[in-house]
Amino acid sequence: MGKGLSELQMKVLILAYRKGGTTYKHGSKKVYTSEIDISTEDILREVFKVKTASARASVSRVFKRLEERGLAERYYAHQVSGYLLFSGIKLTRAGRERAKALMVNTVLSENYVNG
Repeated sequence: MGKGLSELQMKVLILAYRKGGTTYKHGSKKVYTSEIDISTEDILREVFKVKTASARASVSRVFKRLEERGLAERYYAHQVSGYLLFSGIKLTRAGRERAKALMVNTVLSENYVNG
């Protein structure tokens, strides 16, 4: 694992931070924001614009790496054939701080470029 975050990891952190406070519905079951900040479906819709197996695998890897870095916790919704299916993540305190810093840096960069 490299030292920095990938572009996709940064996007997911920022989206999760911004989406915190919304309700996610999984089938007929509602999972409230106290449990997750962003879902796999949110990332597929907002970043990839498709729901292919490859895109789902990418999201799963990003969530796993964010968890390994201590920036997020993964949450699971249900089981299918004995496997837990992943539903979303909740940012840790470190994840929220990193997302805020990324957002500030993005705004500063845009202001500098657009001068």
